[in-house]
Amino acid sequence: MIKFNEVTWYSKFAAIIFFIGVLPALAFYIGTQYQLATNIDHLQNNVTDVNPSDVKTINPIITHTASSAPTYIQKLTCHDTPHYFVITHPLEDPGEAILIKQKINENQKIDCVYTVEKEDFEIMYENFLAIESNFLITDSGTAPGIRGLQIYDLNSKKEVLNGSYSKPIEIKNGALTYWHATDEVATKSNCSKLDEYAEQGAYIENRVTLILPDMTQKDLGEKRCSLRN
Repeated sequence: MIKFNEVTWYSKFAAIIFFIGVLPALAFYIGTQYQLATNIDHLQNNVTDVNPSDVKTINPIITHTASSAPTYIQKLTCHDTPHYFVITHPLEDPGEAILIKQKINENQKIDCVYTVEKEDFEIMYENFLAIESNFLITDSGTAPGIRGLQIYDLNSKKEVLNGSYSKPIEIKNGALTYWHATDEVATKSNCSKLDEYAEQGAYIENRVTLILPDMTQKDLGEKRCSLRN
């Protein structure tokens, strides 16, 4: 018979089990839960909102060393002129990325590294031809025949001519000499290969000189019949 007001051997045993096993385990559990709650509160108090403008995308560095450049970038080509330094690299689409850096003086050395800075001038999807005085001359297109011809004033960083030409082109002494398509109709009298060109068509070109900086064009009095392609 159990007597609740009398200390027995089994009540002593139960007390020992409680103090040795249950009470330390309960204390450990309460302590771990308190520490977990403290850590969560600390993290919440130290979390700040992220401003999207503070997140910067790190782009790969484009260098002239082919082995270290990204696989879609070929070797850079650099051109050093008295007043400008030109860096180009080919794009997946037709044309190049063209970066123009103005030099402080003729002796300034600029690394052949494609890094765009605030004062630089960059053109995309065209091909570098030359710098003549303060003019950047580029061409564009995919066909071997008539090509796009662009001229930029590097002082104003604006396009001053958008035309066309056919090769060969000569650029020197402030002038460009090339072949230019006309509206003249190709006939047997002005195109000896008219029958040969009949399938694709033929057109008449004049040889002209474009004079910088006023962009005046001078007809040199030479004509040729060319195949459309």
